[in-house]
Amino acid sequence: MSRKYLFWGLLVVLLAVLVYMIMQSREMEKQQAAAALEVVKSAKSTPTRAYSPQDLEIVDATMNLSPAGPAAPEREGPGFAATHDLTIRDNGKLPYENILLDITYIGGDGKTLYTKTYMVAGKVVMPGQTLALSGIRIEGVPGGVKQSYIRIVYAEIGSSVQAGEPAPKEGR
Repeated sequence: MSRKYLFWGLLVVLLAVLVYMIMQSREMEKQQAAAALEVVKSAKSTPTRAYSPQDLEIVDATMNLSPAGPAAPEREGPGFAATHDLTIRDNGKLPYENILLDITYIGGDGKTLYTKTYMVAGKVVMPGQTLALSGIRIEGVPGGVKQSYIRIVYAEIGSSVQAGEPAPKEGR
């Protein structure tokens, strides 16, 4: 009979300890919830890229092919440099910056001889305005190039600074 009383006594003590621990944990949760501060960090926004934006149009592009150095006196020899002047117009409603151009050089037979990408960094073209770029020099153009084709690969949707001015710097 004493075993029975011992068992029930220990069971009651165990239940009392369990109830005490549950009550303590609830009180601690209430204290932590009242003392906790919510820390909100705002992430710096990143530019949104528009691939092959329909808003941007290359309205004028010229190419001058010249020997890259004194070692290449002939126009048809290897090692030429191409200098490009072009004008980009923004026909949309958003400003664009950091424009990536893809320049393809085509030979007299219509085949692609060389392809190069060029980043127009730090310039913004505003809606309804044009951006004139001159002196874009590409080295290593092979001989036999008769024309070039320039297309816009992507552009980042920019901030609202004036056209042609440098884009805002990181960490304002």
